Amino acid sequence: MSKRKAPAGTFWKRGTLWGRIRLKGRKPFVRPLDTDDTKLAAQRFDKIKAEFIGRVKHGEARYSLEEAIKRWHTGLSDRVSEKTARRYLCSLEQISPYLNGTFIDQINGALIADIVNGRRAAGVTVSTIKRDLVALSSVMGFCIDEGWLEANPVLPRLGRLKERRVPIMLPELADVATVITKAGATMKGIIAAALATGCRQDELAKAKVVHFSDNHRQLTVIGKRNKMRTIDLSDAAYAIIRAAARAATGSALFPSEDGGHHKSIQTSFYRLVKNLGDKITRFRFHDLRHRFAVDYLKNKVGSIYELQQHLGHTSVKTTEMYLDYLSAPEKHAVQFGR
Repeated sequence: MSKRKAPAGTFWKRGTLWGRIRLKGRKPFVRPLDTDDTKLAAQRFDKIKAEFIGRVKHGEARYSLEEAIKRWHTGLSDRVSEKTARRYLCSLEQISPYLNGTFIDQINGALIADIVNGRRAAGVTVSTIKRDLVALSSVMGFCIDEGWLEANPVLPRLGRLKERRVPIMLPELADVATVITKAGATMKGIIAAALATGCRQDELAKAKVVHFSDNHRQLTVIGKRNKMRTIDLSDAAYAIIRAAARAATGSALFPSEDGGHHKSIQTSFYRLVKNLGDKITRFRFHDLRHRFAVDYLKNKVGSIYELQQHLGHTSVKTTEMYLDYLSAPEKHAVQFGR
């Protein structure tokens, strides 16, 4: 059956109608009309077009930030992970006293400076302030896509905020072993896998049995920003992942108690470590990744650039923080290969 003719200014995409508005000197404005009914689509398009031209070409109205956030929030879960969406909403709530009652064209450098200075005065860390601004920047980026703004006012200040790097604390292998002995069956595997592969907790939580290649001794993981990468497994890592794959009864490589994927590895791990009290020196789950990285370099498994790819770092500059734990000859070896 052939598709019905799309009304003027609209087009078909994945079974529904979308609108496209063109104004001279601007990139086309495209928006889903959320229907496959041609008559309803035409009505919605005419309304959106009149509103768009009135706002952009004639300056008839201004968008409030509250309205922009509501529009931005619609479909947010399709653009970012559930965890990131929750963090964005939390950040916007934290800085809402600075934003209430504002229009999007009032979000400028002076207001961003007020947010930064006010949050600093309240004792908030630079990393948290940056997370708050990233959430606001996401809203501003959405406004640009919608044609309501020409530039993102948050980005210049966001790039100037520098975090003080906290020294990495490497967990002792004896302490890791103690935690593993006290963990439940699945958590044992997750902790051991983190230490043996350097994978992030979310990467292990999302890992599926089908992502493990027994023949190639590899595991494919989904990292930050939904980026996929495949890592080679050492003998120890291969044994752990292979055992988990054979024991799994569902799709999850490391299933939770209900058989699905884990949603709270960090919480479970924190409670486990806390219950051990002073029997060990406390460490975070993410510190297992740091321990893997340092051991990888010290044991000459590969170069700093190979470690970068293995860990999924966008820039080798991030990976270079592990060089602080190497002697001069070790640094030379992993950087220059001799």
